[in-house]
Amino acid sequence: MKNKKTLLKTTLSIALAGSIHIAHAFDLTGTSDILSFDPGGAASSYGAVTIGSYYGMDVNSDGVVSSRERIPISPGPSGGITLGVLQPALGSHSGCPDGTESPGPDMPWCFFGNTGMHQVTGTPVVANADGTFDFSGWGVTWNGITNIPLGSSPDSDSGLARVSCANTPCSPGDVRNLDYNAVVPSDDPSGFGGVRYALHLANISQFQVTSIGRINFNVSGGNIQECNSTGGNMVSIQPDYTIPEGDALAGISWSVDNAVVSQSETLQQFMGLGSHRIEVSIITTNGLTGAAATDVLIEDTTAPEVIAAFIDKRRRVEVASVSNRAVVNIQAEAVDICDSNPVVSAVVGAPVENGDLVRANKRRGAVILNTSSLSLSATASDASDNTGSASAVLNITN
Repeated sequence: MKNKKTLLKTTLSIALAGSIHIAHAFDLTGTSDILSFDPGGAASSYGAVTIGSYYGMDVNSDGVVSSRERIPISPGPSGGITLGVLQPALGSHSGCPDGTESPGPDMPWCFFGNTGMHQVTGTPVVANADGTFDFSGWGVTWNGITNIPLGSSPDSDSGLARVSCANTPCSPGDVRNLDYNAVVPSDDPSGFGGVRYALHLANISQFQVTSIGRINFNVSGGNIQECNSTGGNMVSIQPDYTIPEGDALAGISWSVDNAVVSQSETLQQFMGLGSHRIEVSIITTNGLTGAAATDVLIEDTTAPEVIAAFIDKRRRVEVASVSNRAVVNIQAEAVDICDSNPVVSAVVGAPVENGDLVRANKRRGAVILNTSSLSLSATASDASDNTGSASAVLNITN
């Protein structure tokens, strides 16, 4: 069988220097692993909150978390958010706080008559070099619900909290505030699915940056690709990230499906049909780290190209009409970009009448049939179960 081999041409049009951004708008000084913040008041009432730290829920769905939709919060026993480690909270319950709780980043508060606390699970909060914090592991335990995840939103900065201050860039003496927005998952059992959530931490402490922040991927051909060579595609992936001014890339490691495959700035890897997990780890000369993952799917949705024809045995050309003494060969084959050996089947048919005579010679591989035409139907399927077909008709004259 024929096999069309078209290799993916990788284009490294994004230079490495264009994928590493230098952060100038952030002061990186700080010694504390605790992100402290000013309390917003007694965490026991549902009233207007205009100063200090708070969280809020857009419970009336008007697009704004108003002062009366805010709950004041105070730092927990550790003094605030412990950067780089998980901070679970235990003991949320119906009714307002009664002292039986085990809080995490903040002290227990009362929301709609039930006790809740913020917590960090799955992914620790870390300070990024681009002036953001990773809040993808942020959540709430409330009214006995173990965790209401608040680590994402439909916004482009999903999972990222941002710091603001009076000056740009922030200087060591500036008051810094942290703001974060998320959306309660639609299927959450709390009854607040789809409601917008806002967090405001006032006058946060200085902190030590430990992460380069979010890493994006530039995938040649996109994360979902049509197979365009035998068995898969050659894929090029380049990371896009930020490092602080005065720092530099020290090392990078790529893994595909849990196997380390490269330590080059750009990953170039052949990927077969199916879904592949791509992971990258980065470290800078000053010890900042970063890691990210994405999935690349190589799929084959293209049917084989099927050829069905009658070939004149003597002249070796395709014919549509022959005399009644002609000898022809059957051509039934397929060309598939991704599968080197598609399965082909073919059937020859002819119009007949009652009593017609058919002579078959197995040894010579010949069939003699009194008919005015022959039809050929060919089908082919590849390894991904894509099916193609073709047909031909041969008219027979006296």
